[in-house]
Amino acid sequence: MKRGAWTSLRGAVGMIPFLLLAPVFGLRFALHLLVEFPKLLYVVGLLGCLLLFGLELAASNPAFEPGTDLTRLSNRLHTATVAVEGPGGKTTKLVPFGPFFKSAKLPGWNYVGPISARFKVPRKHKKWAFAATGSDNYTDQTCIWAHPPRSGVLTVRFPGVKGNRFYGYVHLMRSGAKDAHVKVKFKEGSKALGTINVRGKPGEVWEFDYEIEGEQPLVVELRAARQAKNHVCFEGVVQ
Repeated sequence: MKRGAWTSLRGAVGMIPFLLLAPVFGLRFALHLLVEFPKLLYVVGLLGCLLLFGLELAASNPAFEPGTDLTRLSNRLHTATVAVEGPGGKTTKLVPFGPFFKSAKLPGWNYVGPISARFKVPRKHKKWAFAATGSDNYTDQTCIWAHPPRSGVLTVRFPGVKGNRFYGYVHLMRSGAKDAHVKVKFKEGSKALGTINVRGKPGEVWEFDYEIEGEQPLVVELRAARQAKNHVCFEGVVQ
């Protein structure tokens, strides 16, 4: 073996202990920084929470392609207008961003957009269009994520659709908190149709079924009755 090659090999072999100990040195350096600068611990924790939340959303939001059944609200979301009506009449509009509605003035989770959900079909499912997709009586659905803000009302307004029946569900996702509580109000124009109290049962589904005239916009208003992981989605059909 030539002398140059032998020297290179010895150098590479000599680096092995340092490579093996590199994670230890890195961990020691990180712990030293946390001891010297304890506020970094809060920053690291916050970044970790944001990373986990982003991964959860990425996993639960498959690619969205509008279907042909435009009577479903999730397929008409691109026609909607979304806003938060805050205290004092202050309004924050959420603007389209792909299939989602967002605002830079609101936290990332206060968006409105399609999300995948899996839940057990309610006992009264014979009167609605969301049938079970498997033998376990569960269904896989695309619904509309709508996390209400800390204060104010999140309003999703859909243009009027011809029909005389408006029915569907509100779902508290399994990632929601046991102390979650959201009031979901349905309206046709300015006419109140009904209100659903979504609270305390992650994975639960609440059905609604209203008679409508089919000319005025359909409005969904969500208000947080309690500050918690109010992970709510809804879907509706007009017939």
